[in-house]
Amino acid sequence: MSLKSLLATSDDQDVLVEAIASLLRAEIAPLLDQNPDEWGFPWAIWQILRENGAVSFPFPLEQGGLSGSMVANCLIVSEIARYSPNVAMILVSHQLAAVPILLDGTPEQKEQFLPGFVSGSALGTLAVMDLDPEPEGFHTTASKEDVRYILKGAKQLVTNAENARWFVVFAKELPTSVPTSSSAFLVEQGAAGLTLLKREGEIGTHGFSTSAVAFDECAIPDTHRIGTGGDGITMLAQITSFSRPLLAALAVGLAQGTLDTAVAHAREHKQFGRRLAESESVKLKLADMGIAVEAARGLMVRAASAFDHRSSEIAKLGAAAKCFASDTAMRLTIDCAQMLGEAGYLTHYPMERRIRQAKLLQIFEGGNESQRLAVSRALL
Repeated sequence: MSLKSLLATSDDQDVLVEAIASLLRAEIAPLLDQNPDEWGFPWAIWQILRENGAVSFPFPLEQGGLSGSMVANCLIVSEIARYSPNVAMILVSHQLAAVPILLDGTPEQKEQFLPGFVSGSALGTLAVMDLDPEPEGFHTTASKEDVRYILKGAKQLVTNAENARWFVVFAKELPTSVPTSSSAFLVEQGAAGLTLLKREGEIGTHGFSTSAVAFDECAIPDTHRIGTGGDGITMLAQITSFSRPLLAALAVGLAQGTLDTAVAHAREHKQFGRRLAESESVKLKLADMGIAVEAARGLMVRAASAFDHRSSEIAKLGAAAKCFASDTAMRLTIDCAQMLGEAGYLTHYPMERRIRQAKLLQIFEGGNESQRLAVSRALL
């Protein structure tokens, strides 16, 4: 049975995770070895994930997907992140861009646009943060003119802007009497008036670009407004609910990959004639790392299950999982680098890259301070 068929028919989560792990070991890990710091968009890896159903897996069956289960999706994302957080981040960013269409798109929009998102043939990205963000609402505007909208403004920190086919752009729809009102619009790469500005230089995540994007009298069909006007804030809240368990999954995978490295080093490396694994202090450190990974994974699964069951605790558990898992990943990468000694500081070892990736997860989609505030609001 092919992996895609297995993903479509099996509800055994252990079987699904092992199937993805086998694919990663056999086909993707060798490609990562050829490009250890993951420079450039991994089109070959993306094609492998597409062909084997990993891209379409999280989408509901009625939309051409294979599952729709957040728990299973998170387990698969975490296994991918165990090998490459960059590849997992590309997958998650693509999924998040599809959320507004999936939840709020018209039947015609779902029929026209979702097949490309589900199959992965049309890479999507979110364009949310204005170049000069203000608390009173978006500076980027969309004005209706006959059968089209004219977008004006600029966005920053747009993931995969260079490679995306579709931008889901949040803008203030004019005229409006509500300053914080916004709507979401689909803008195709290459549209007149859309310009990619400079690519940002980041300390990590070299596998995909992050860029600013300008909209200078950018005209799009009026059928490209997603849903009804003025519901952008609701869509962003939905995206946040969707993203938190997935970002927790990314962090869990990164932490598990770090633990794998630490365990392998302890088994193989000798110091003063003794394997590190024989040292009681190393054993205690590894135990603490293993406990932390399992705790983060358990919280991730609970948050994902709350999402699947539309629990009233979605916000609290999602924020808690994202915060705890990314803090765990950050702590474990630092501890592992320390355990590796000089090797932990060398660029051809994976630890310096994982440290950079872990820091992003503490910041991305709302820093962990905001996640803690979300938990406190639920408690109070």
